[in-house]
Amino acid sequence: MVNSVRRSFLFLSLLILGACASKMRNQMVEYRSSYAAGDFEKAKSLLDKSELKKEKNSHLLWNLEKGSTALALNDLDTAIASFNTALDEIDKLYTKRISTKAATFLINDASDVFYGANYERSYAHYFLSKSYYARYLKLGNRLDLQSARATILAWDTYFTEVQRAGKKTLY
Repeated sequence: MVNSVRRSFLFLSLLILGACASKMRNQMVEYRSSYAAGDFEKAKSLLDKSELKKEKNSHLLWNLEKGSTALALNDLDTAIASFNTALDEIDKLYTKRISTKAATFLINDASDVFYGANYERSYAHYFLSKSYYARYLKLGNRLDLQSARATILAWDTYFTEVQRAGKKTLY
């Protein structure tokens, strides 16, 4: 009796989790379709309503997508704020704690922290610099041009660090 209740509970839990994941996946497919079709207003609306916004572990993706949509809509202030937030989030993800890293060697790799991927940082730097440059072209403020340059230099510094670590990139 107890085993059948446990199995039923496990099955029900997996069903609910699968439904939640399926809902978010379907929302993002519709968002990406709208974005690819150039319907950026619809994409923005879908992104604002998506579960991604509420998902704690998806803040990075949320900010990257929000910035991309804002840039496409020429909402440069929102794009810049979103890409800056994404870079801050990436810095948090890339910050490695010695104790956490040591635990992965002693216990197993499952306890390791997700540090983000190289392409996420590259993407954020590229589009942040593009947003600053677009705002410079629109408003003529030299501070935006200097910010675009500073972002590109930070991006270059990141790639230098990646190369020193012996990692290969496609960028």
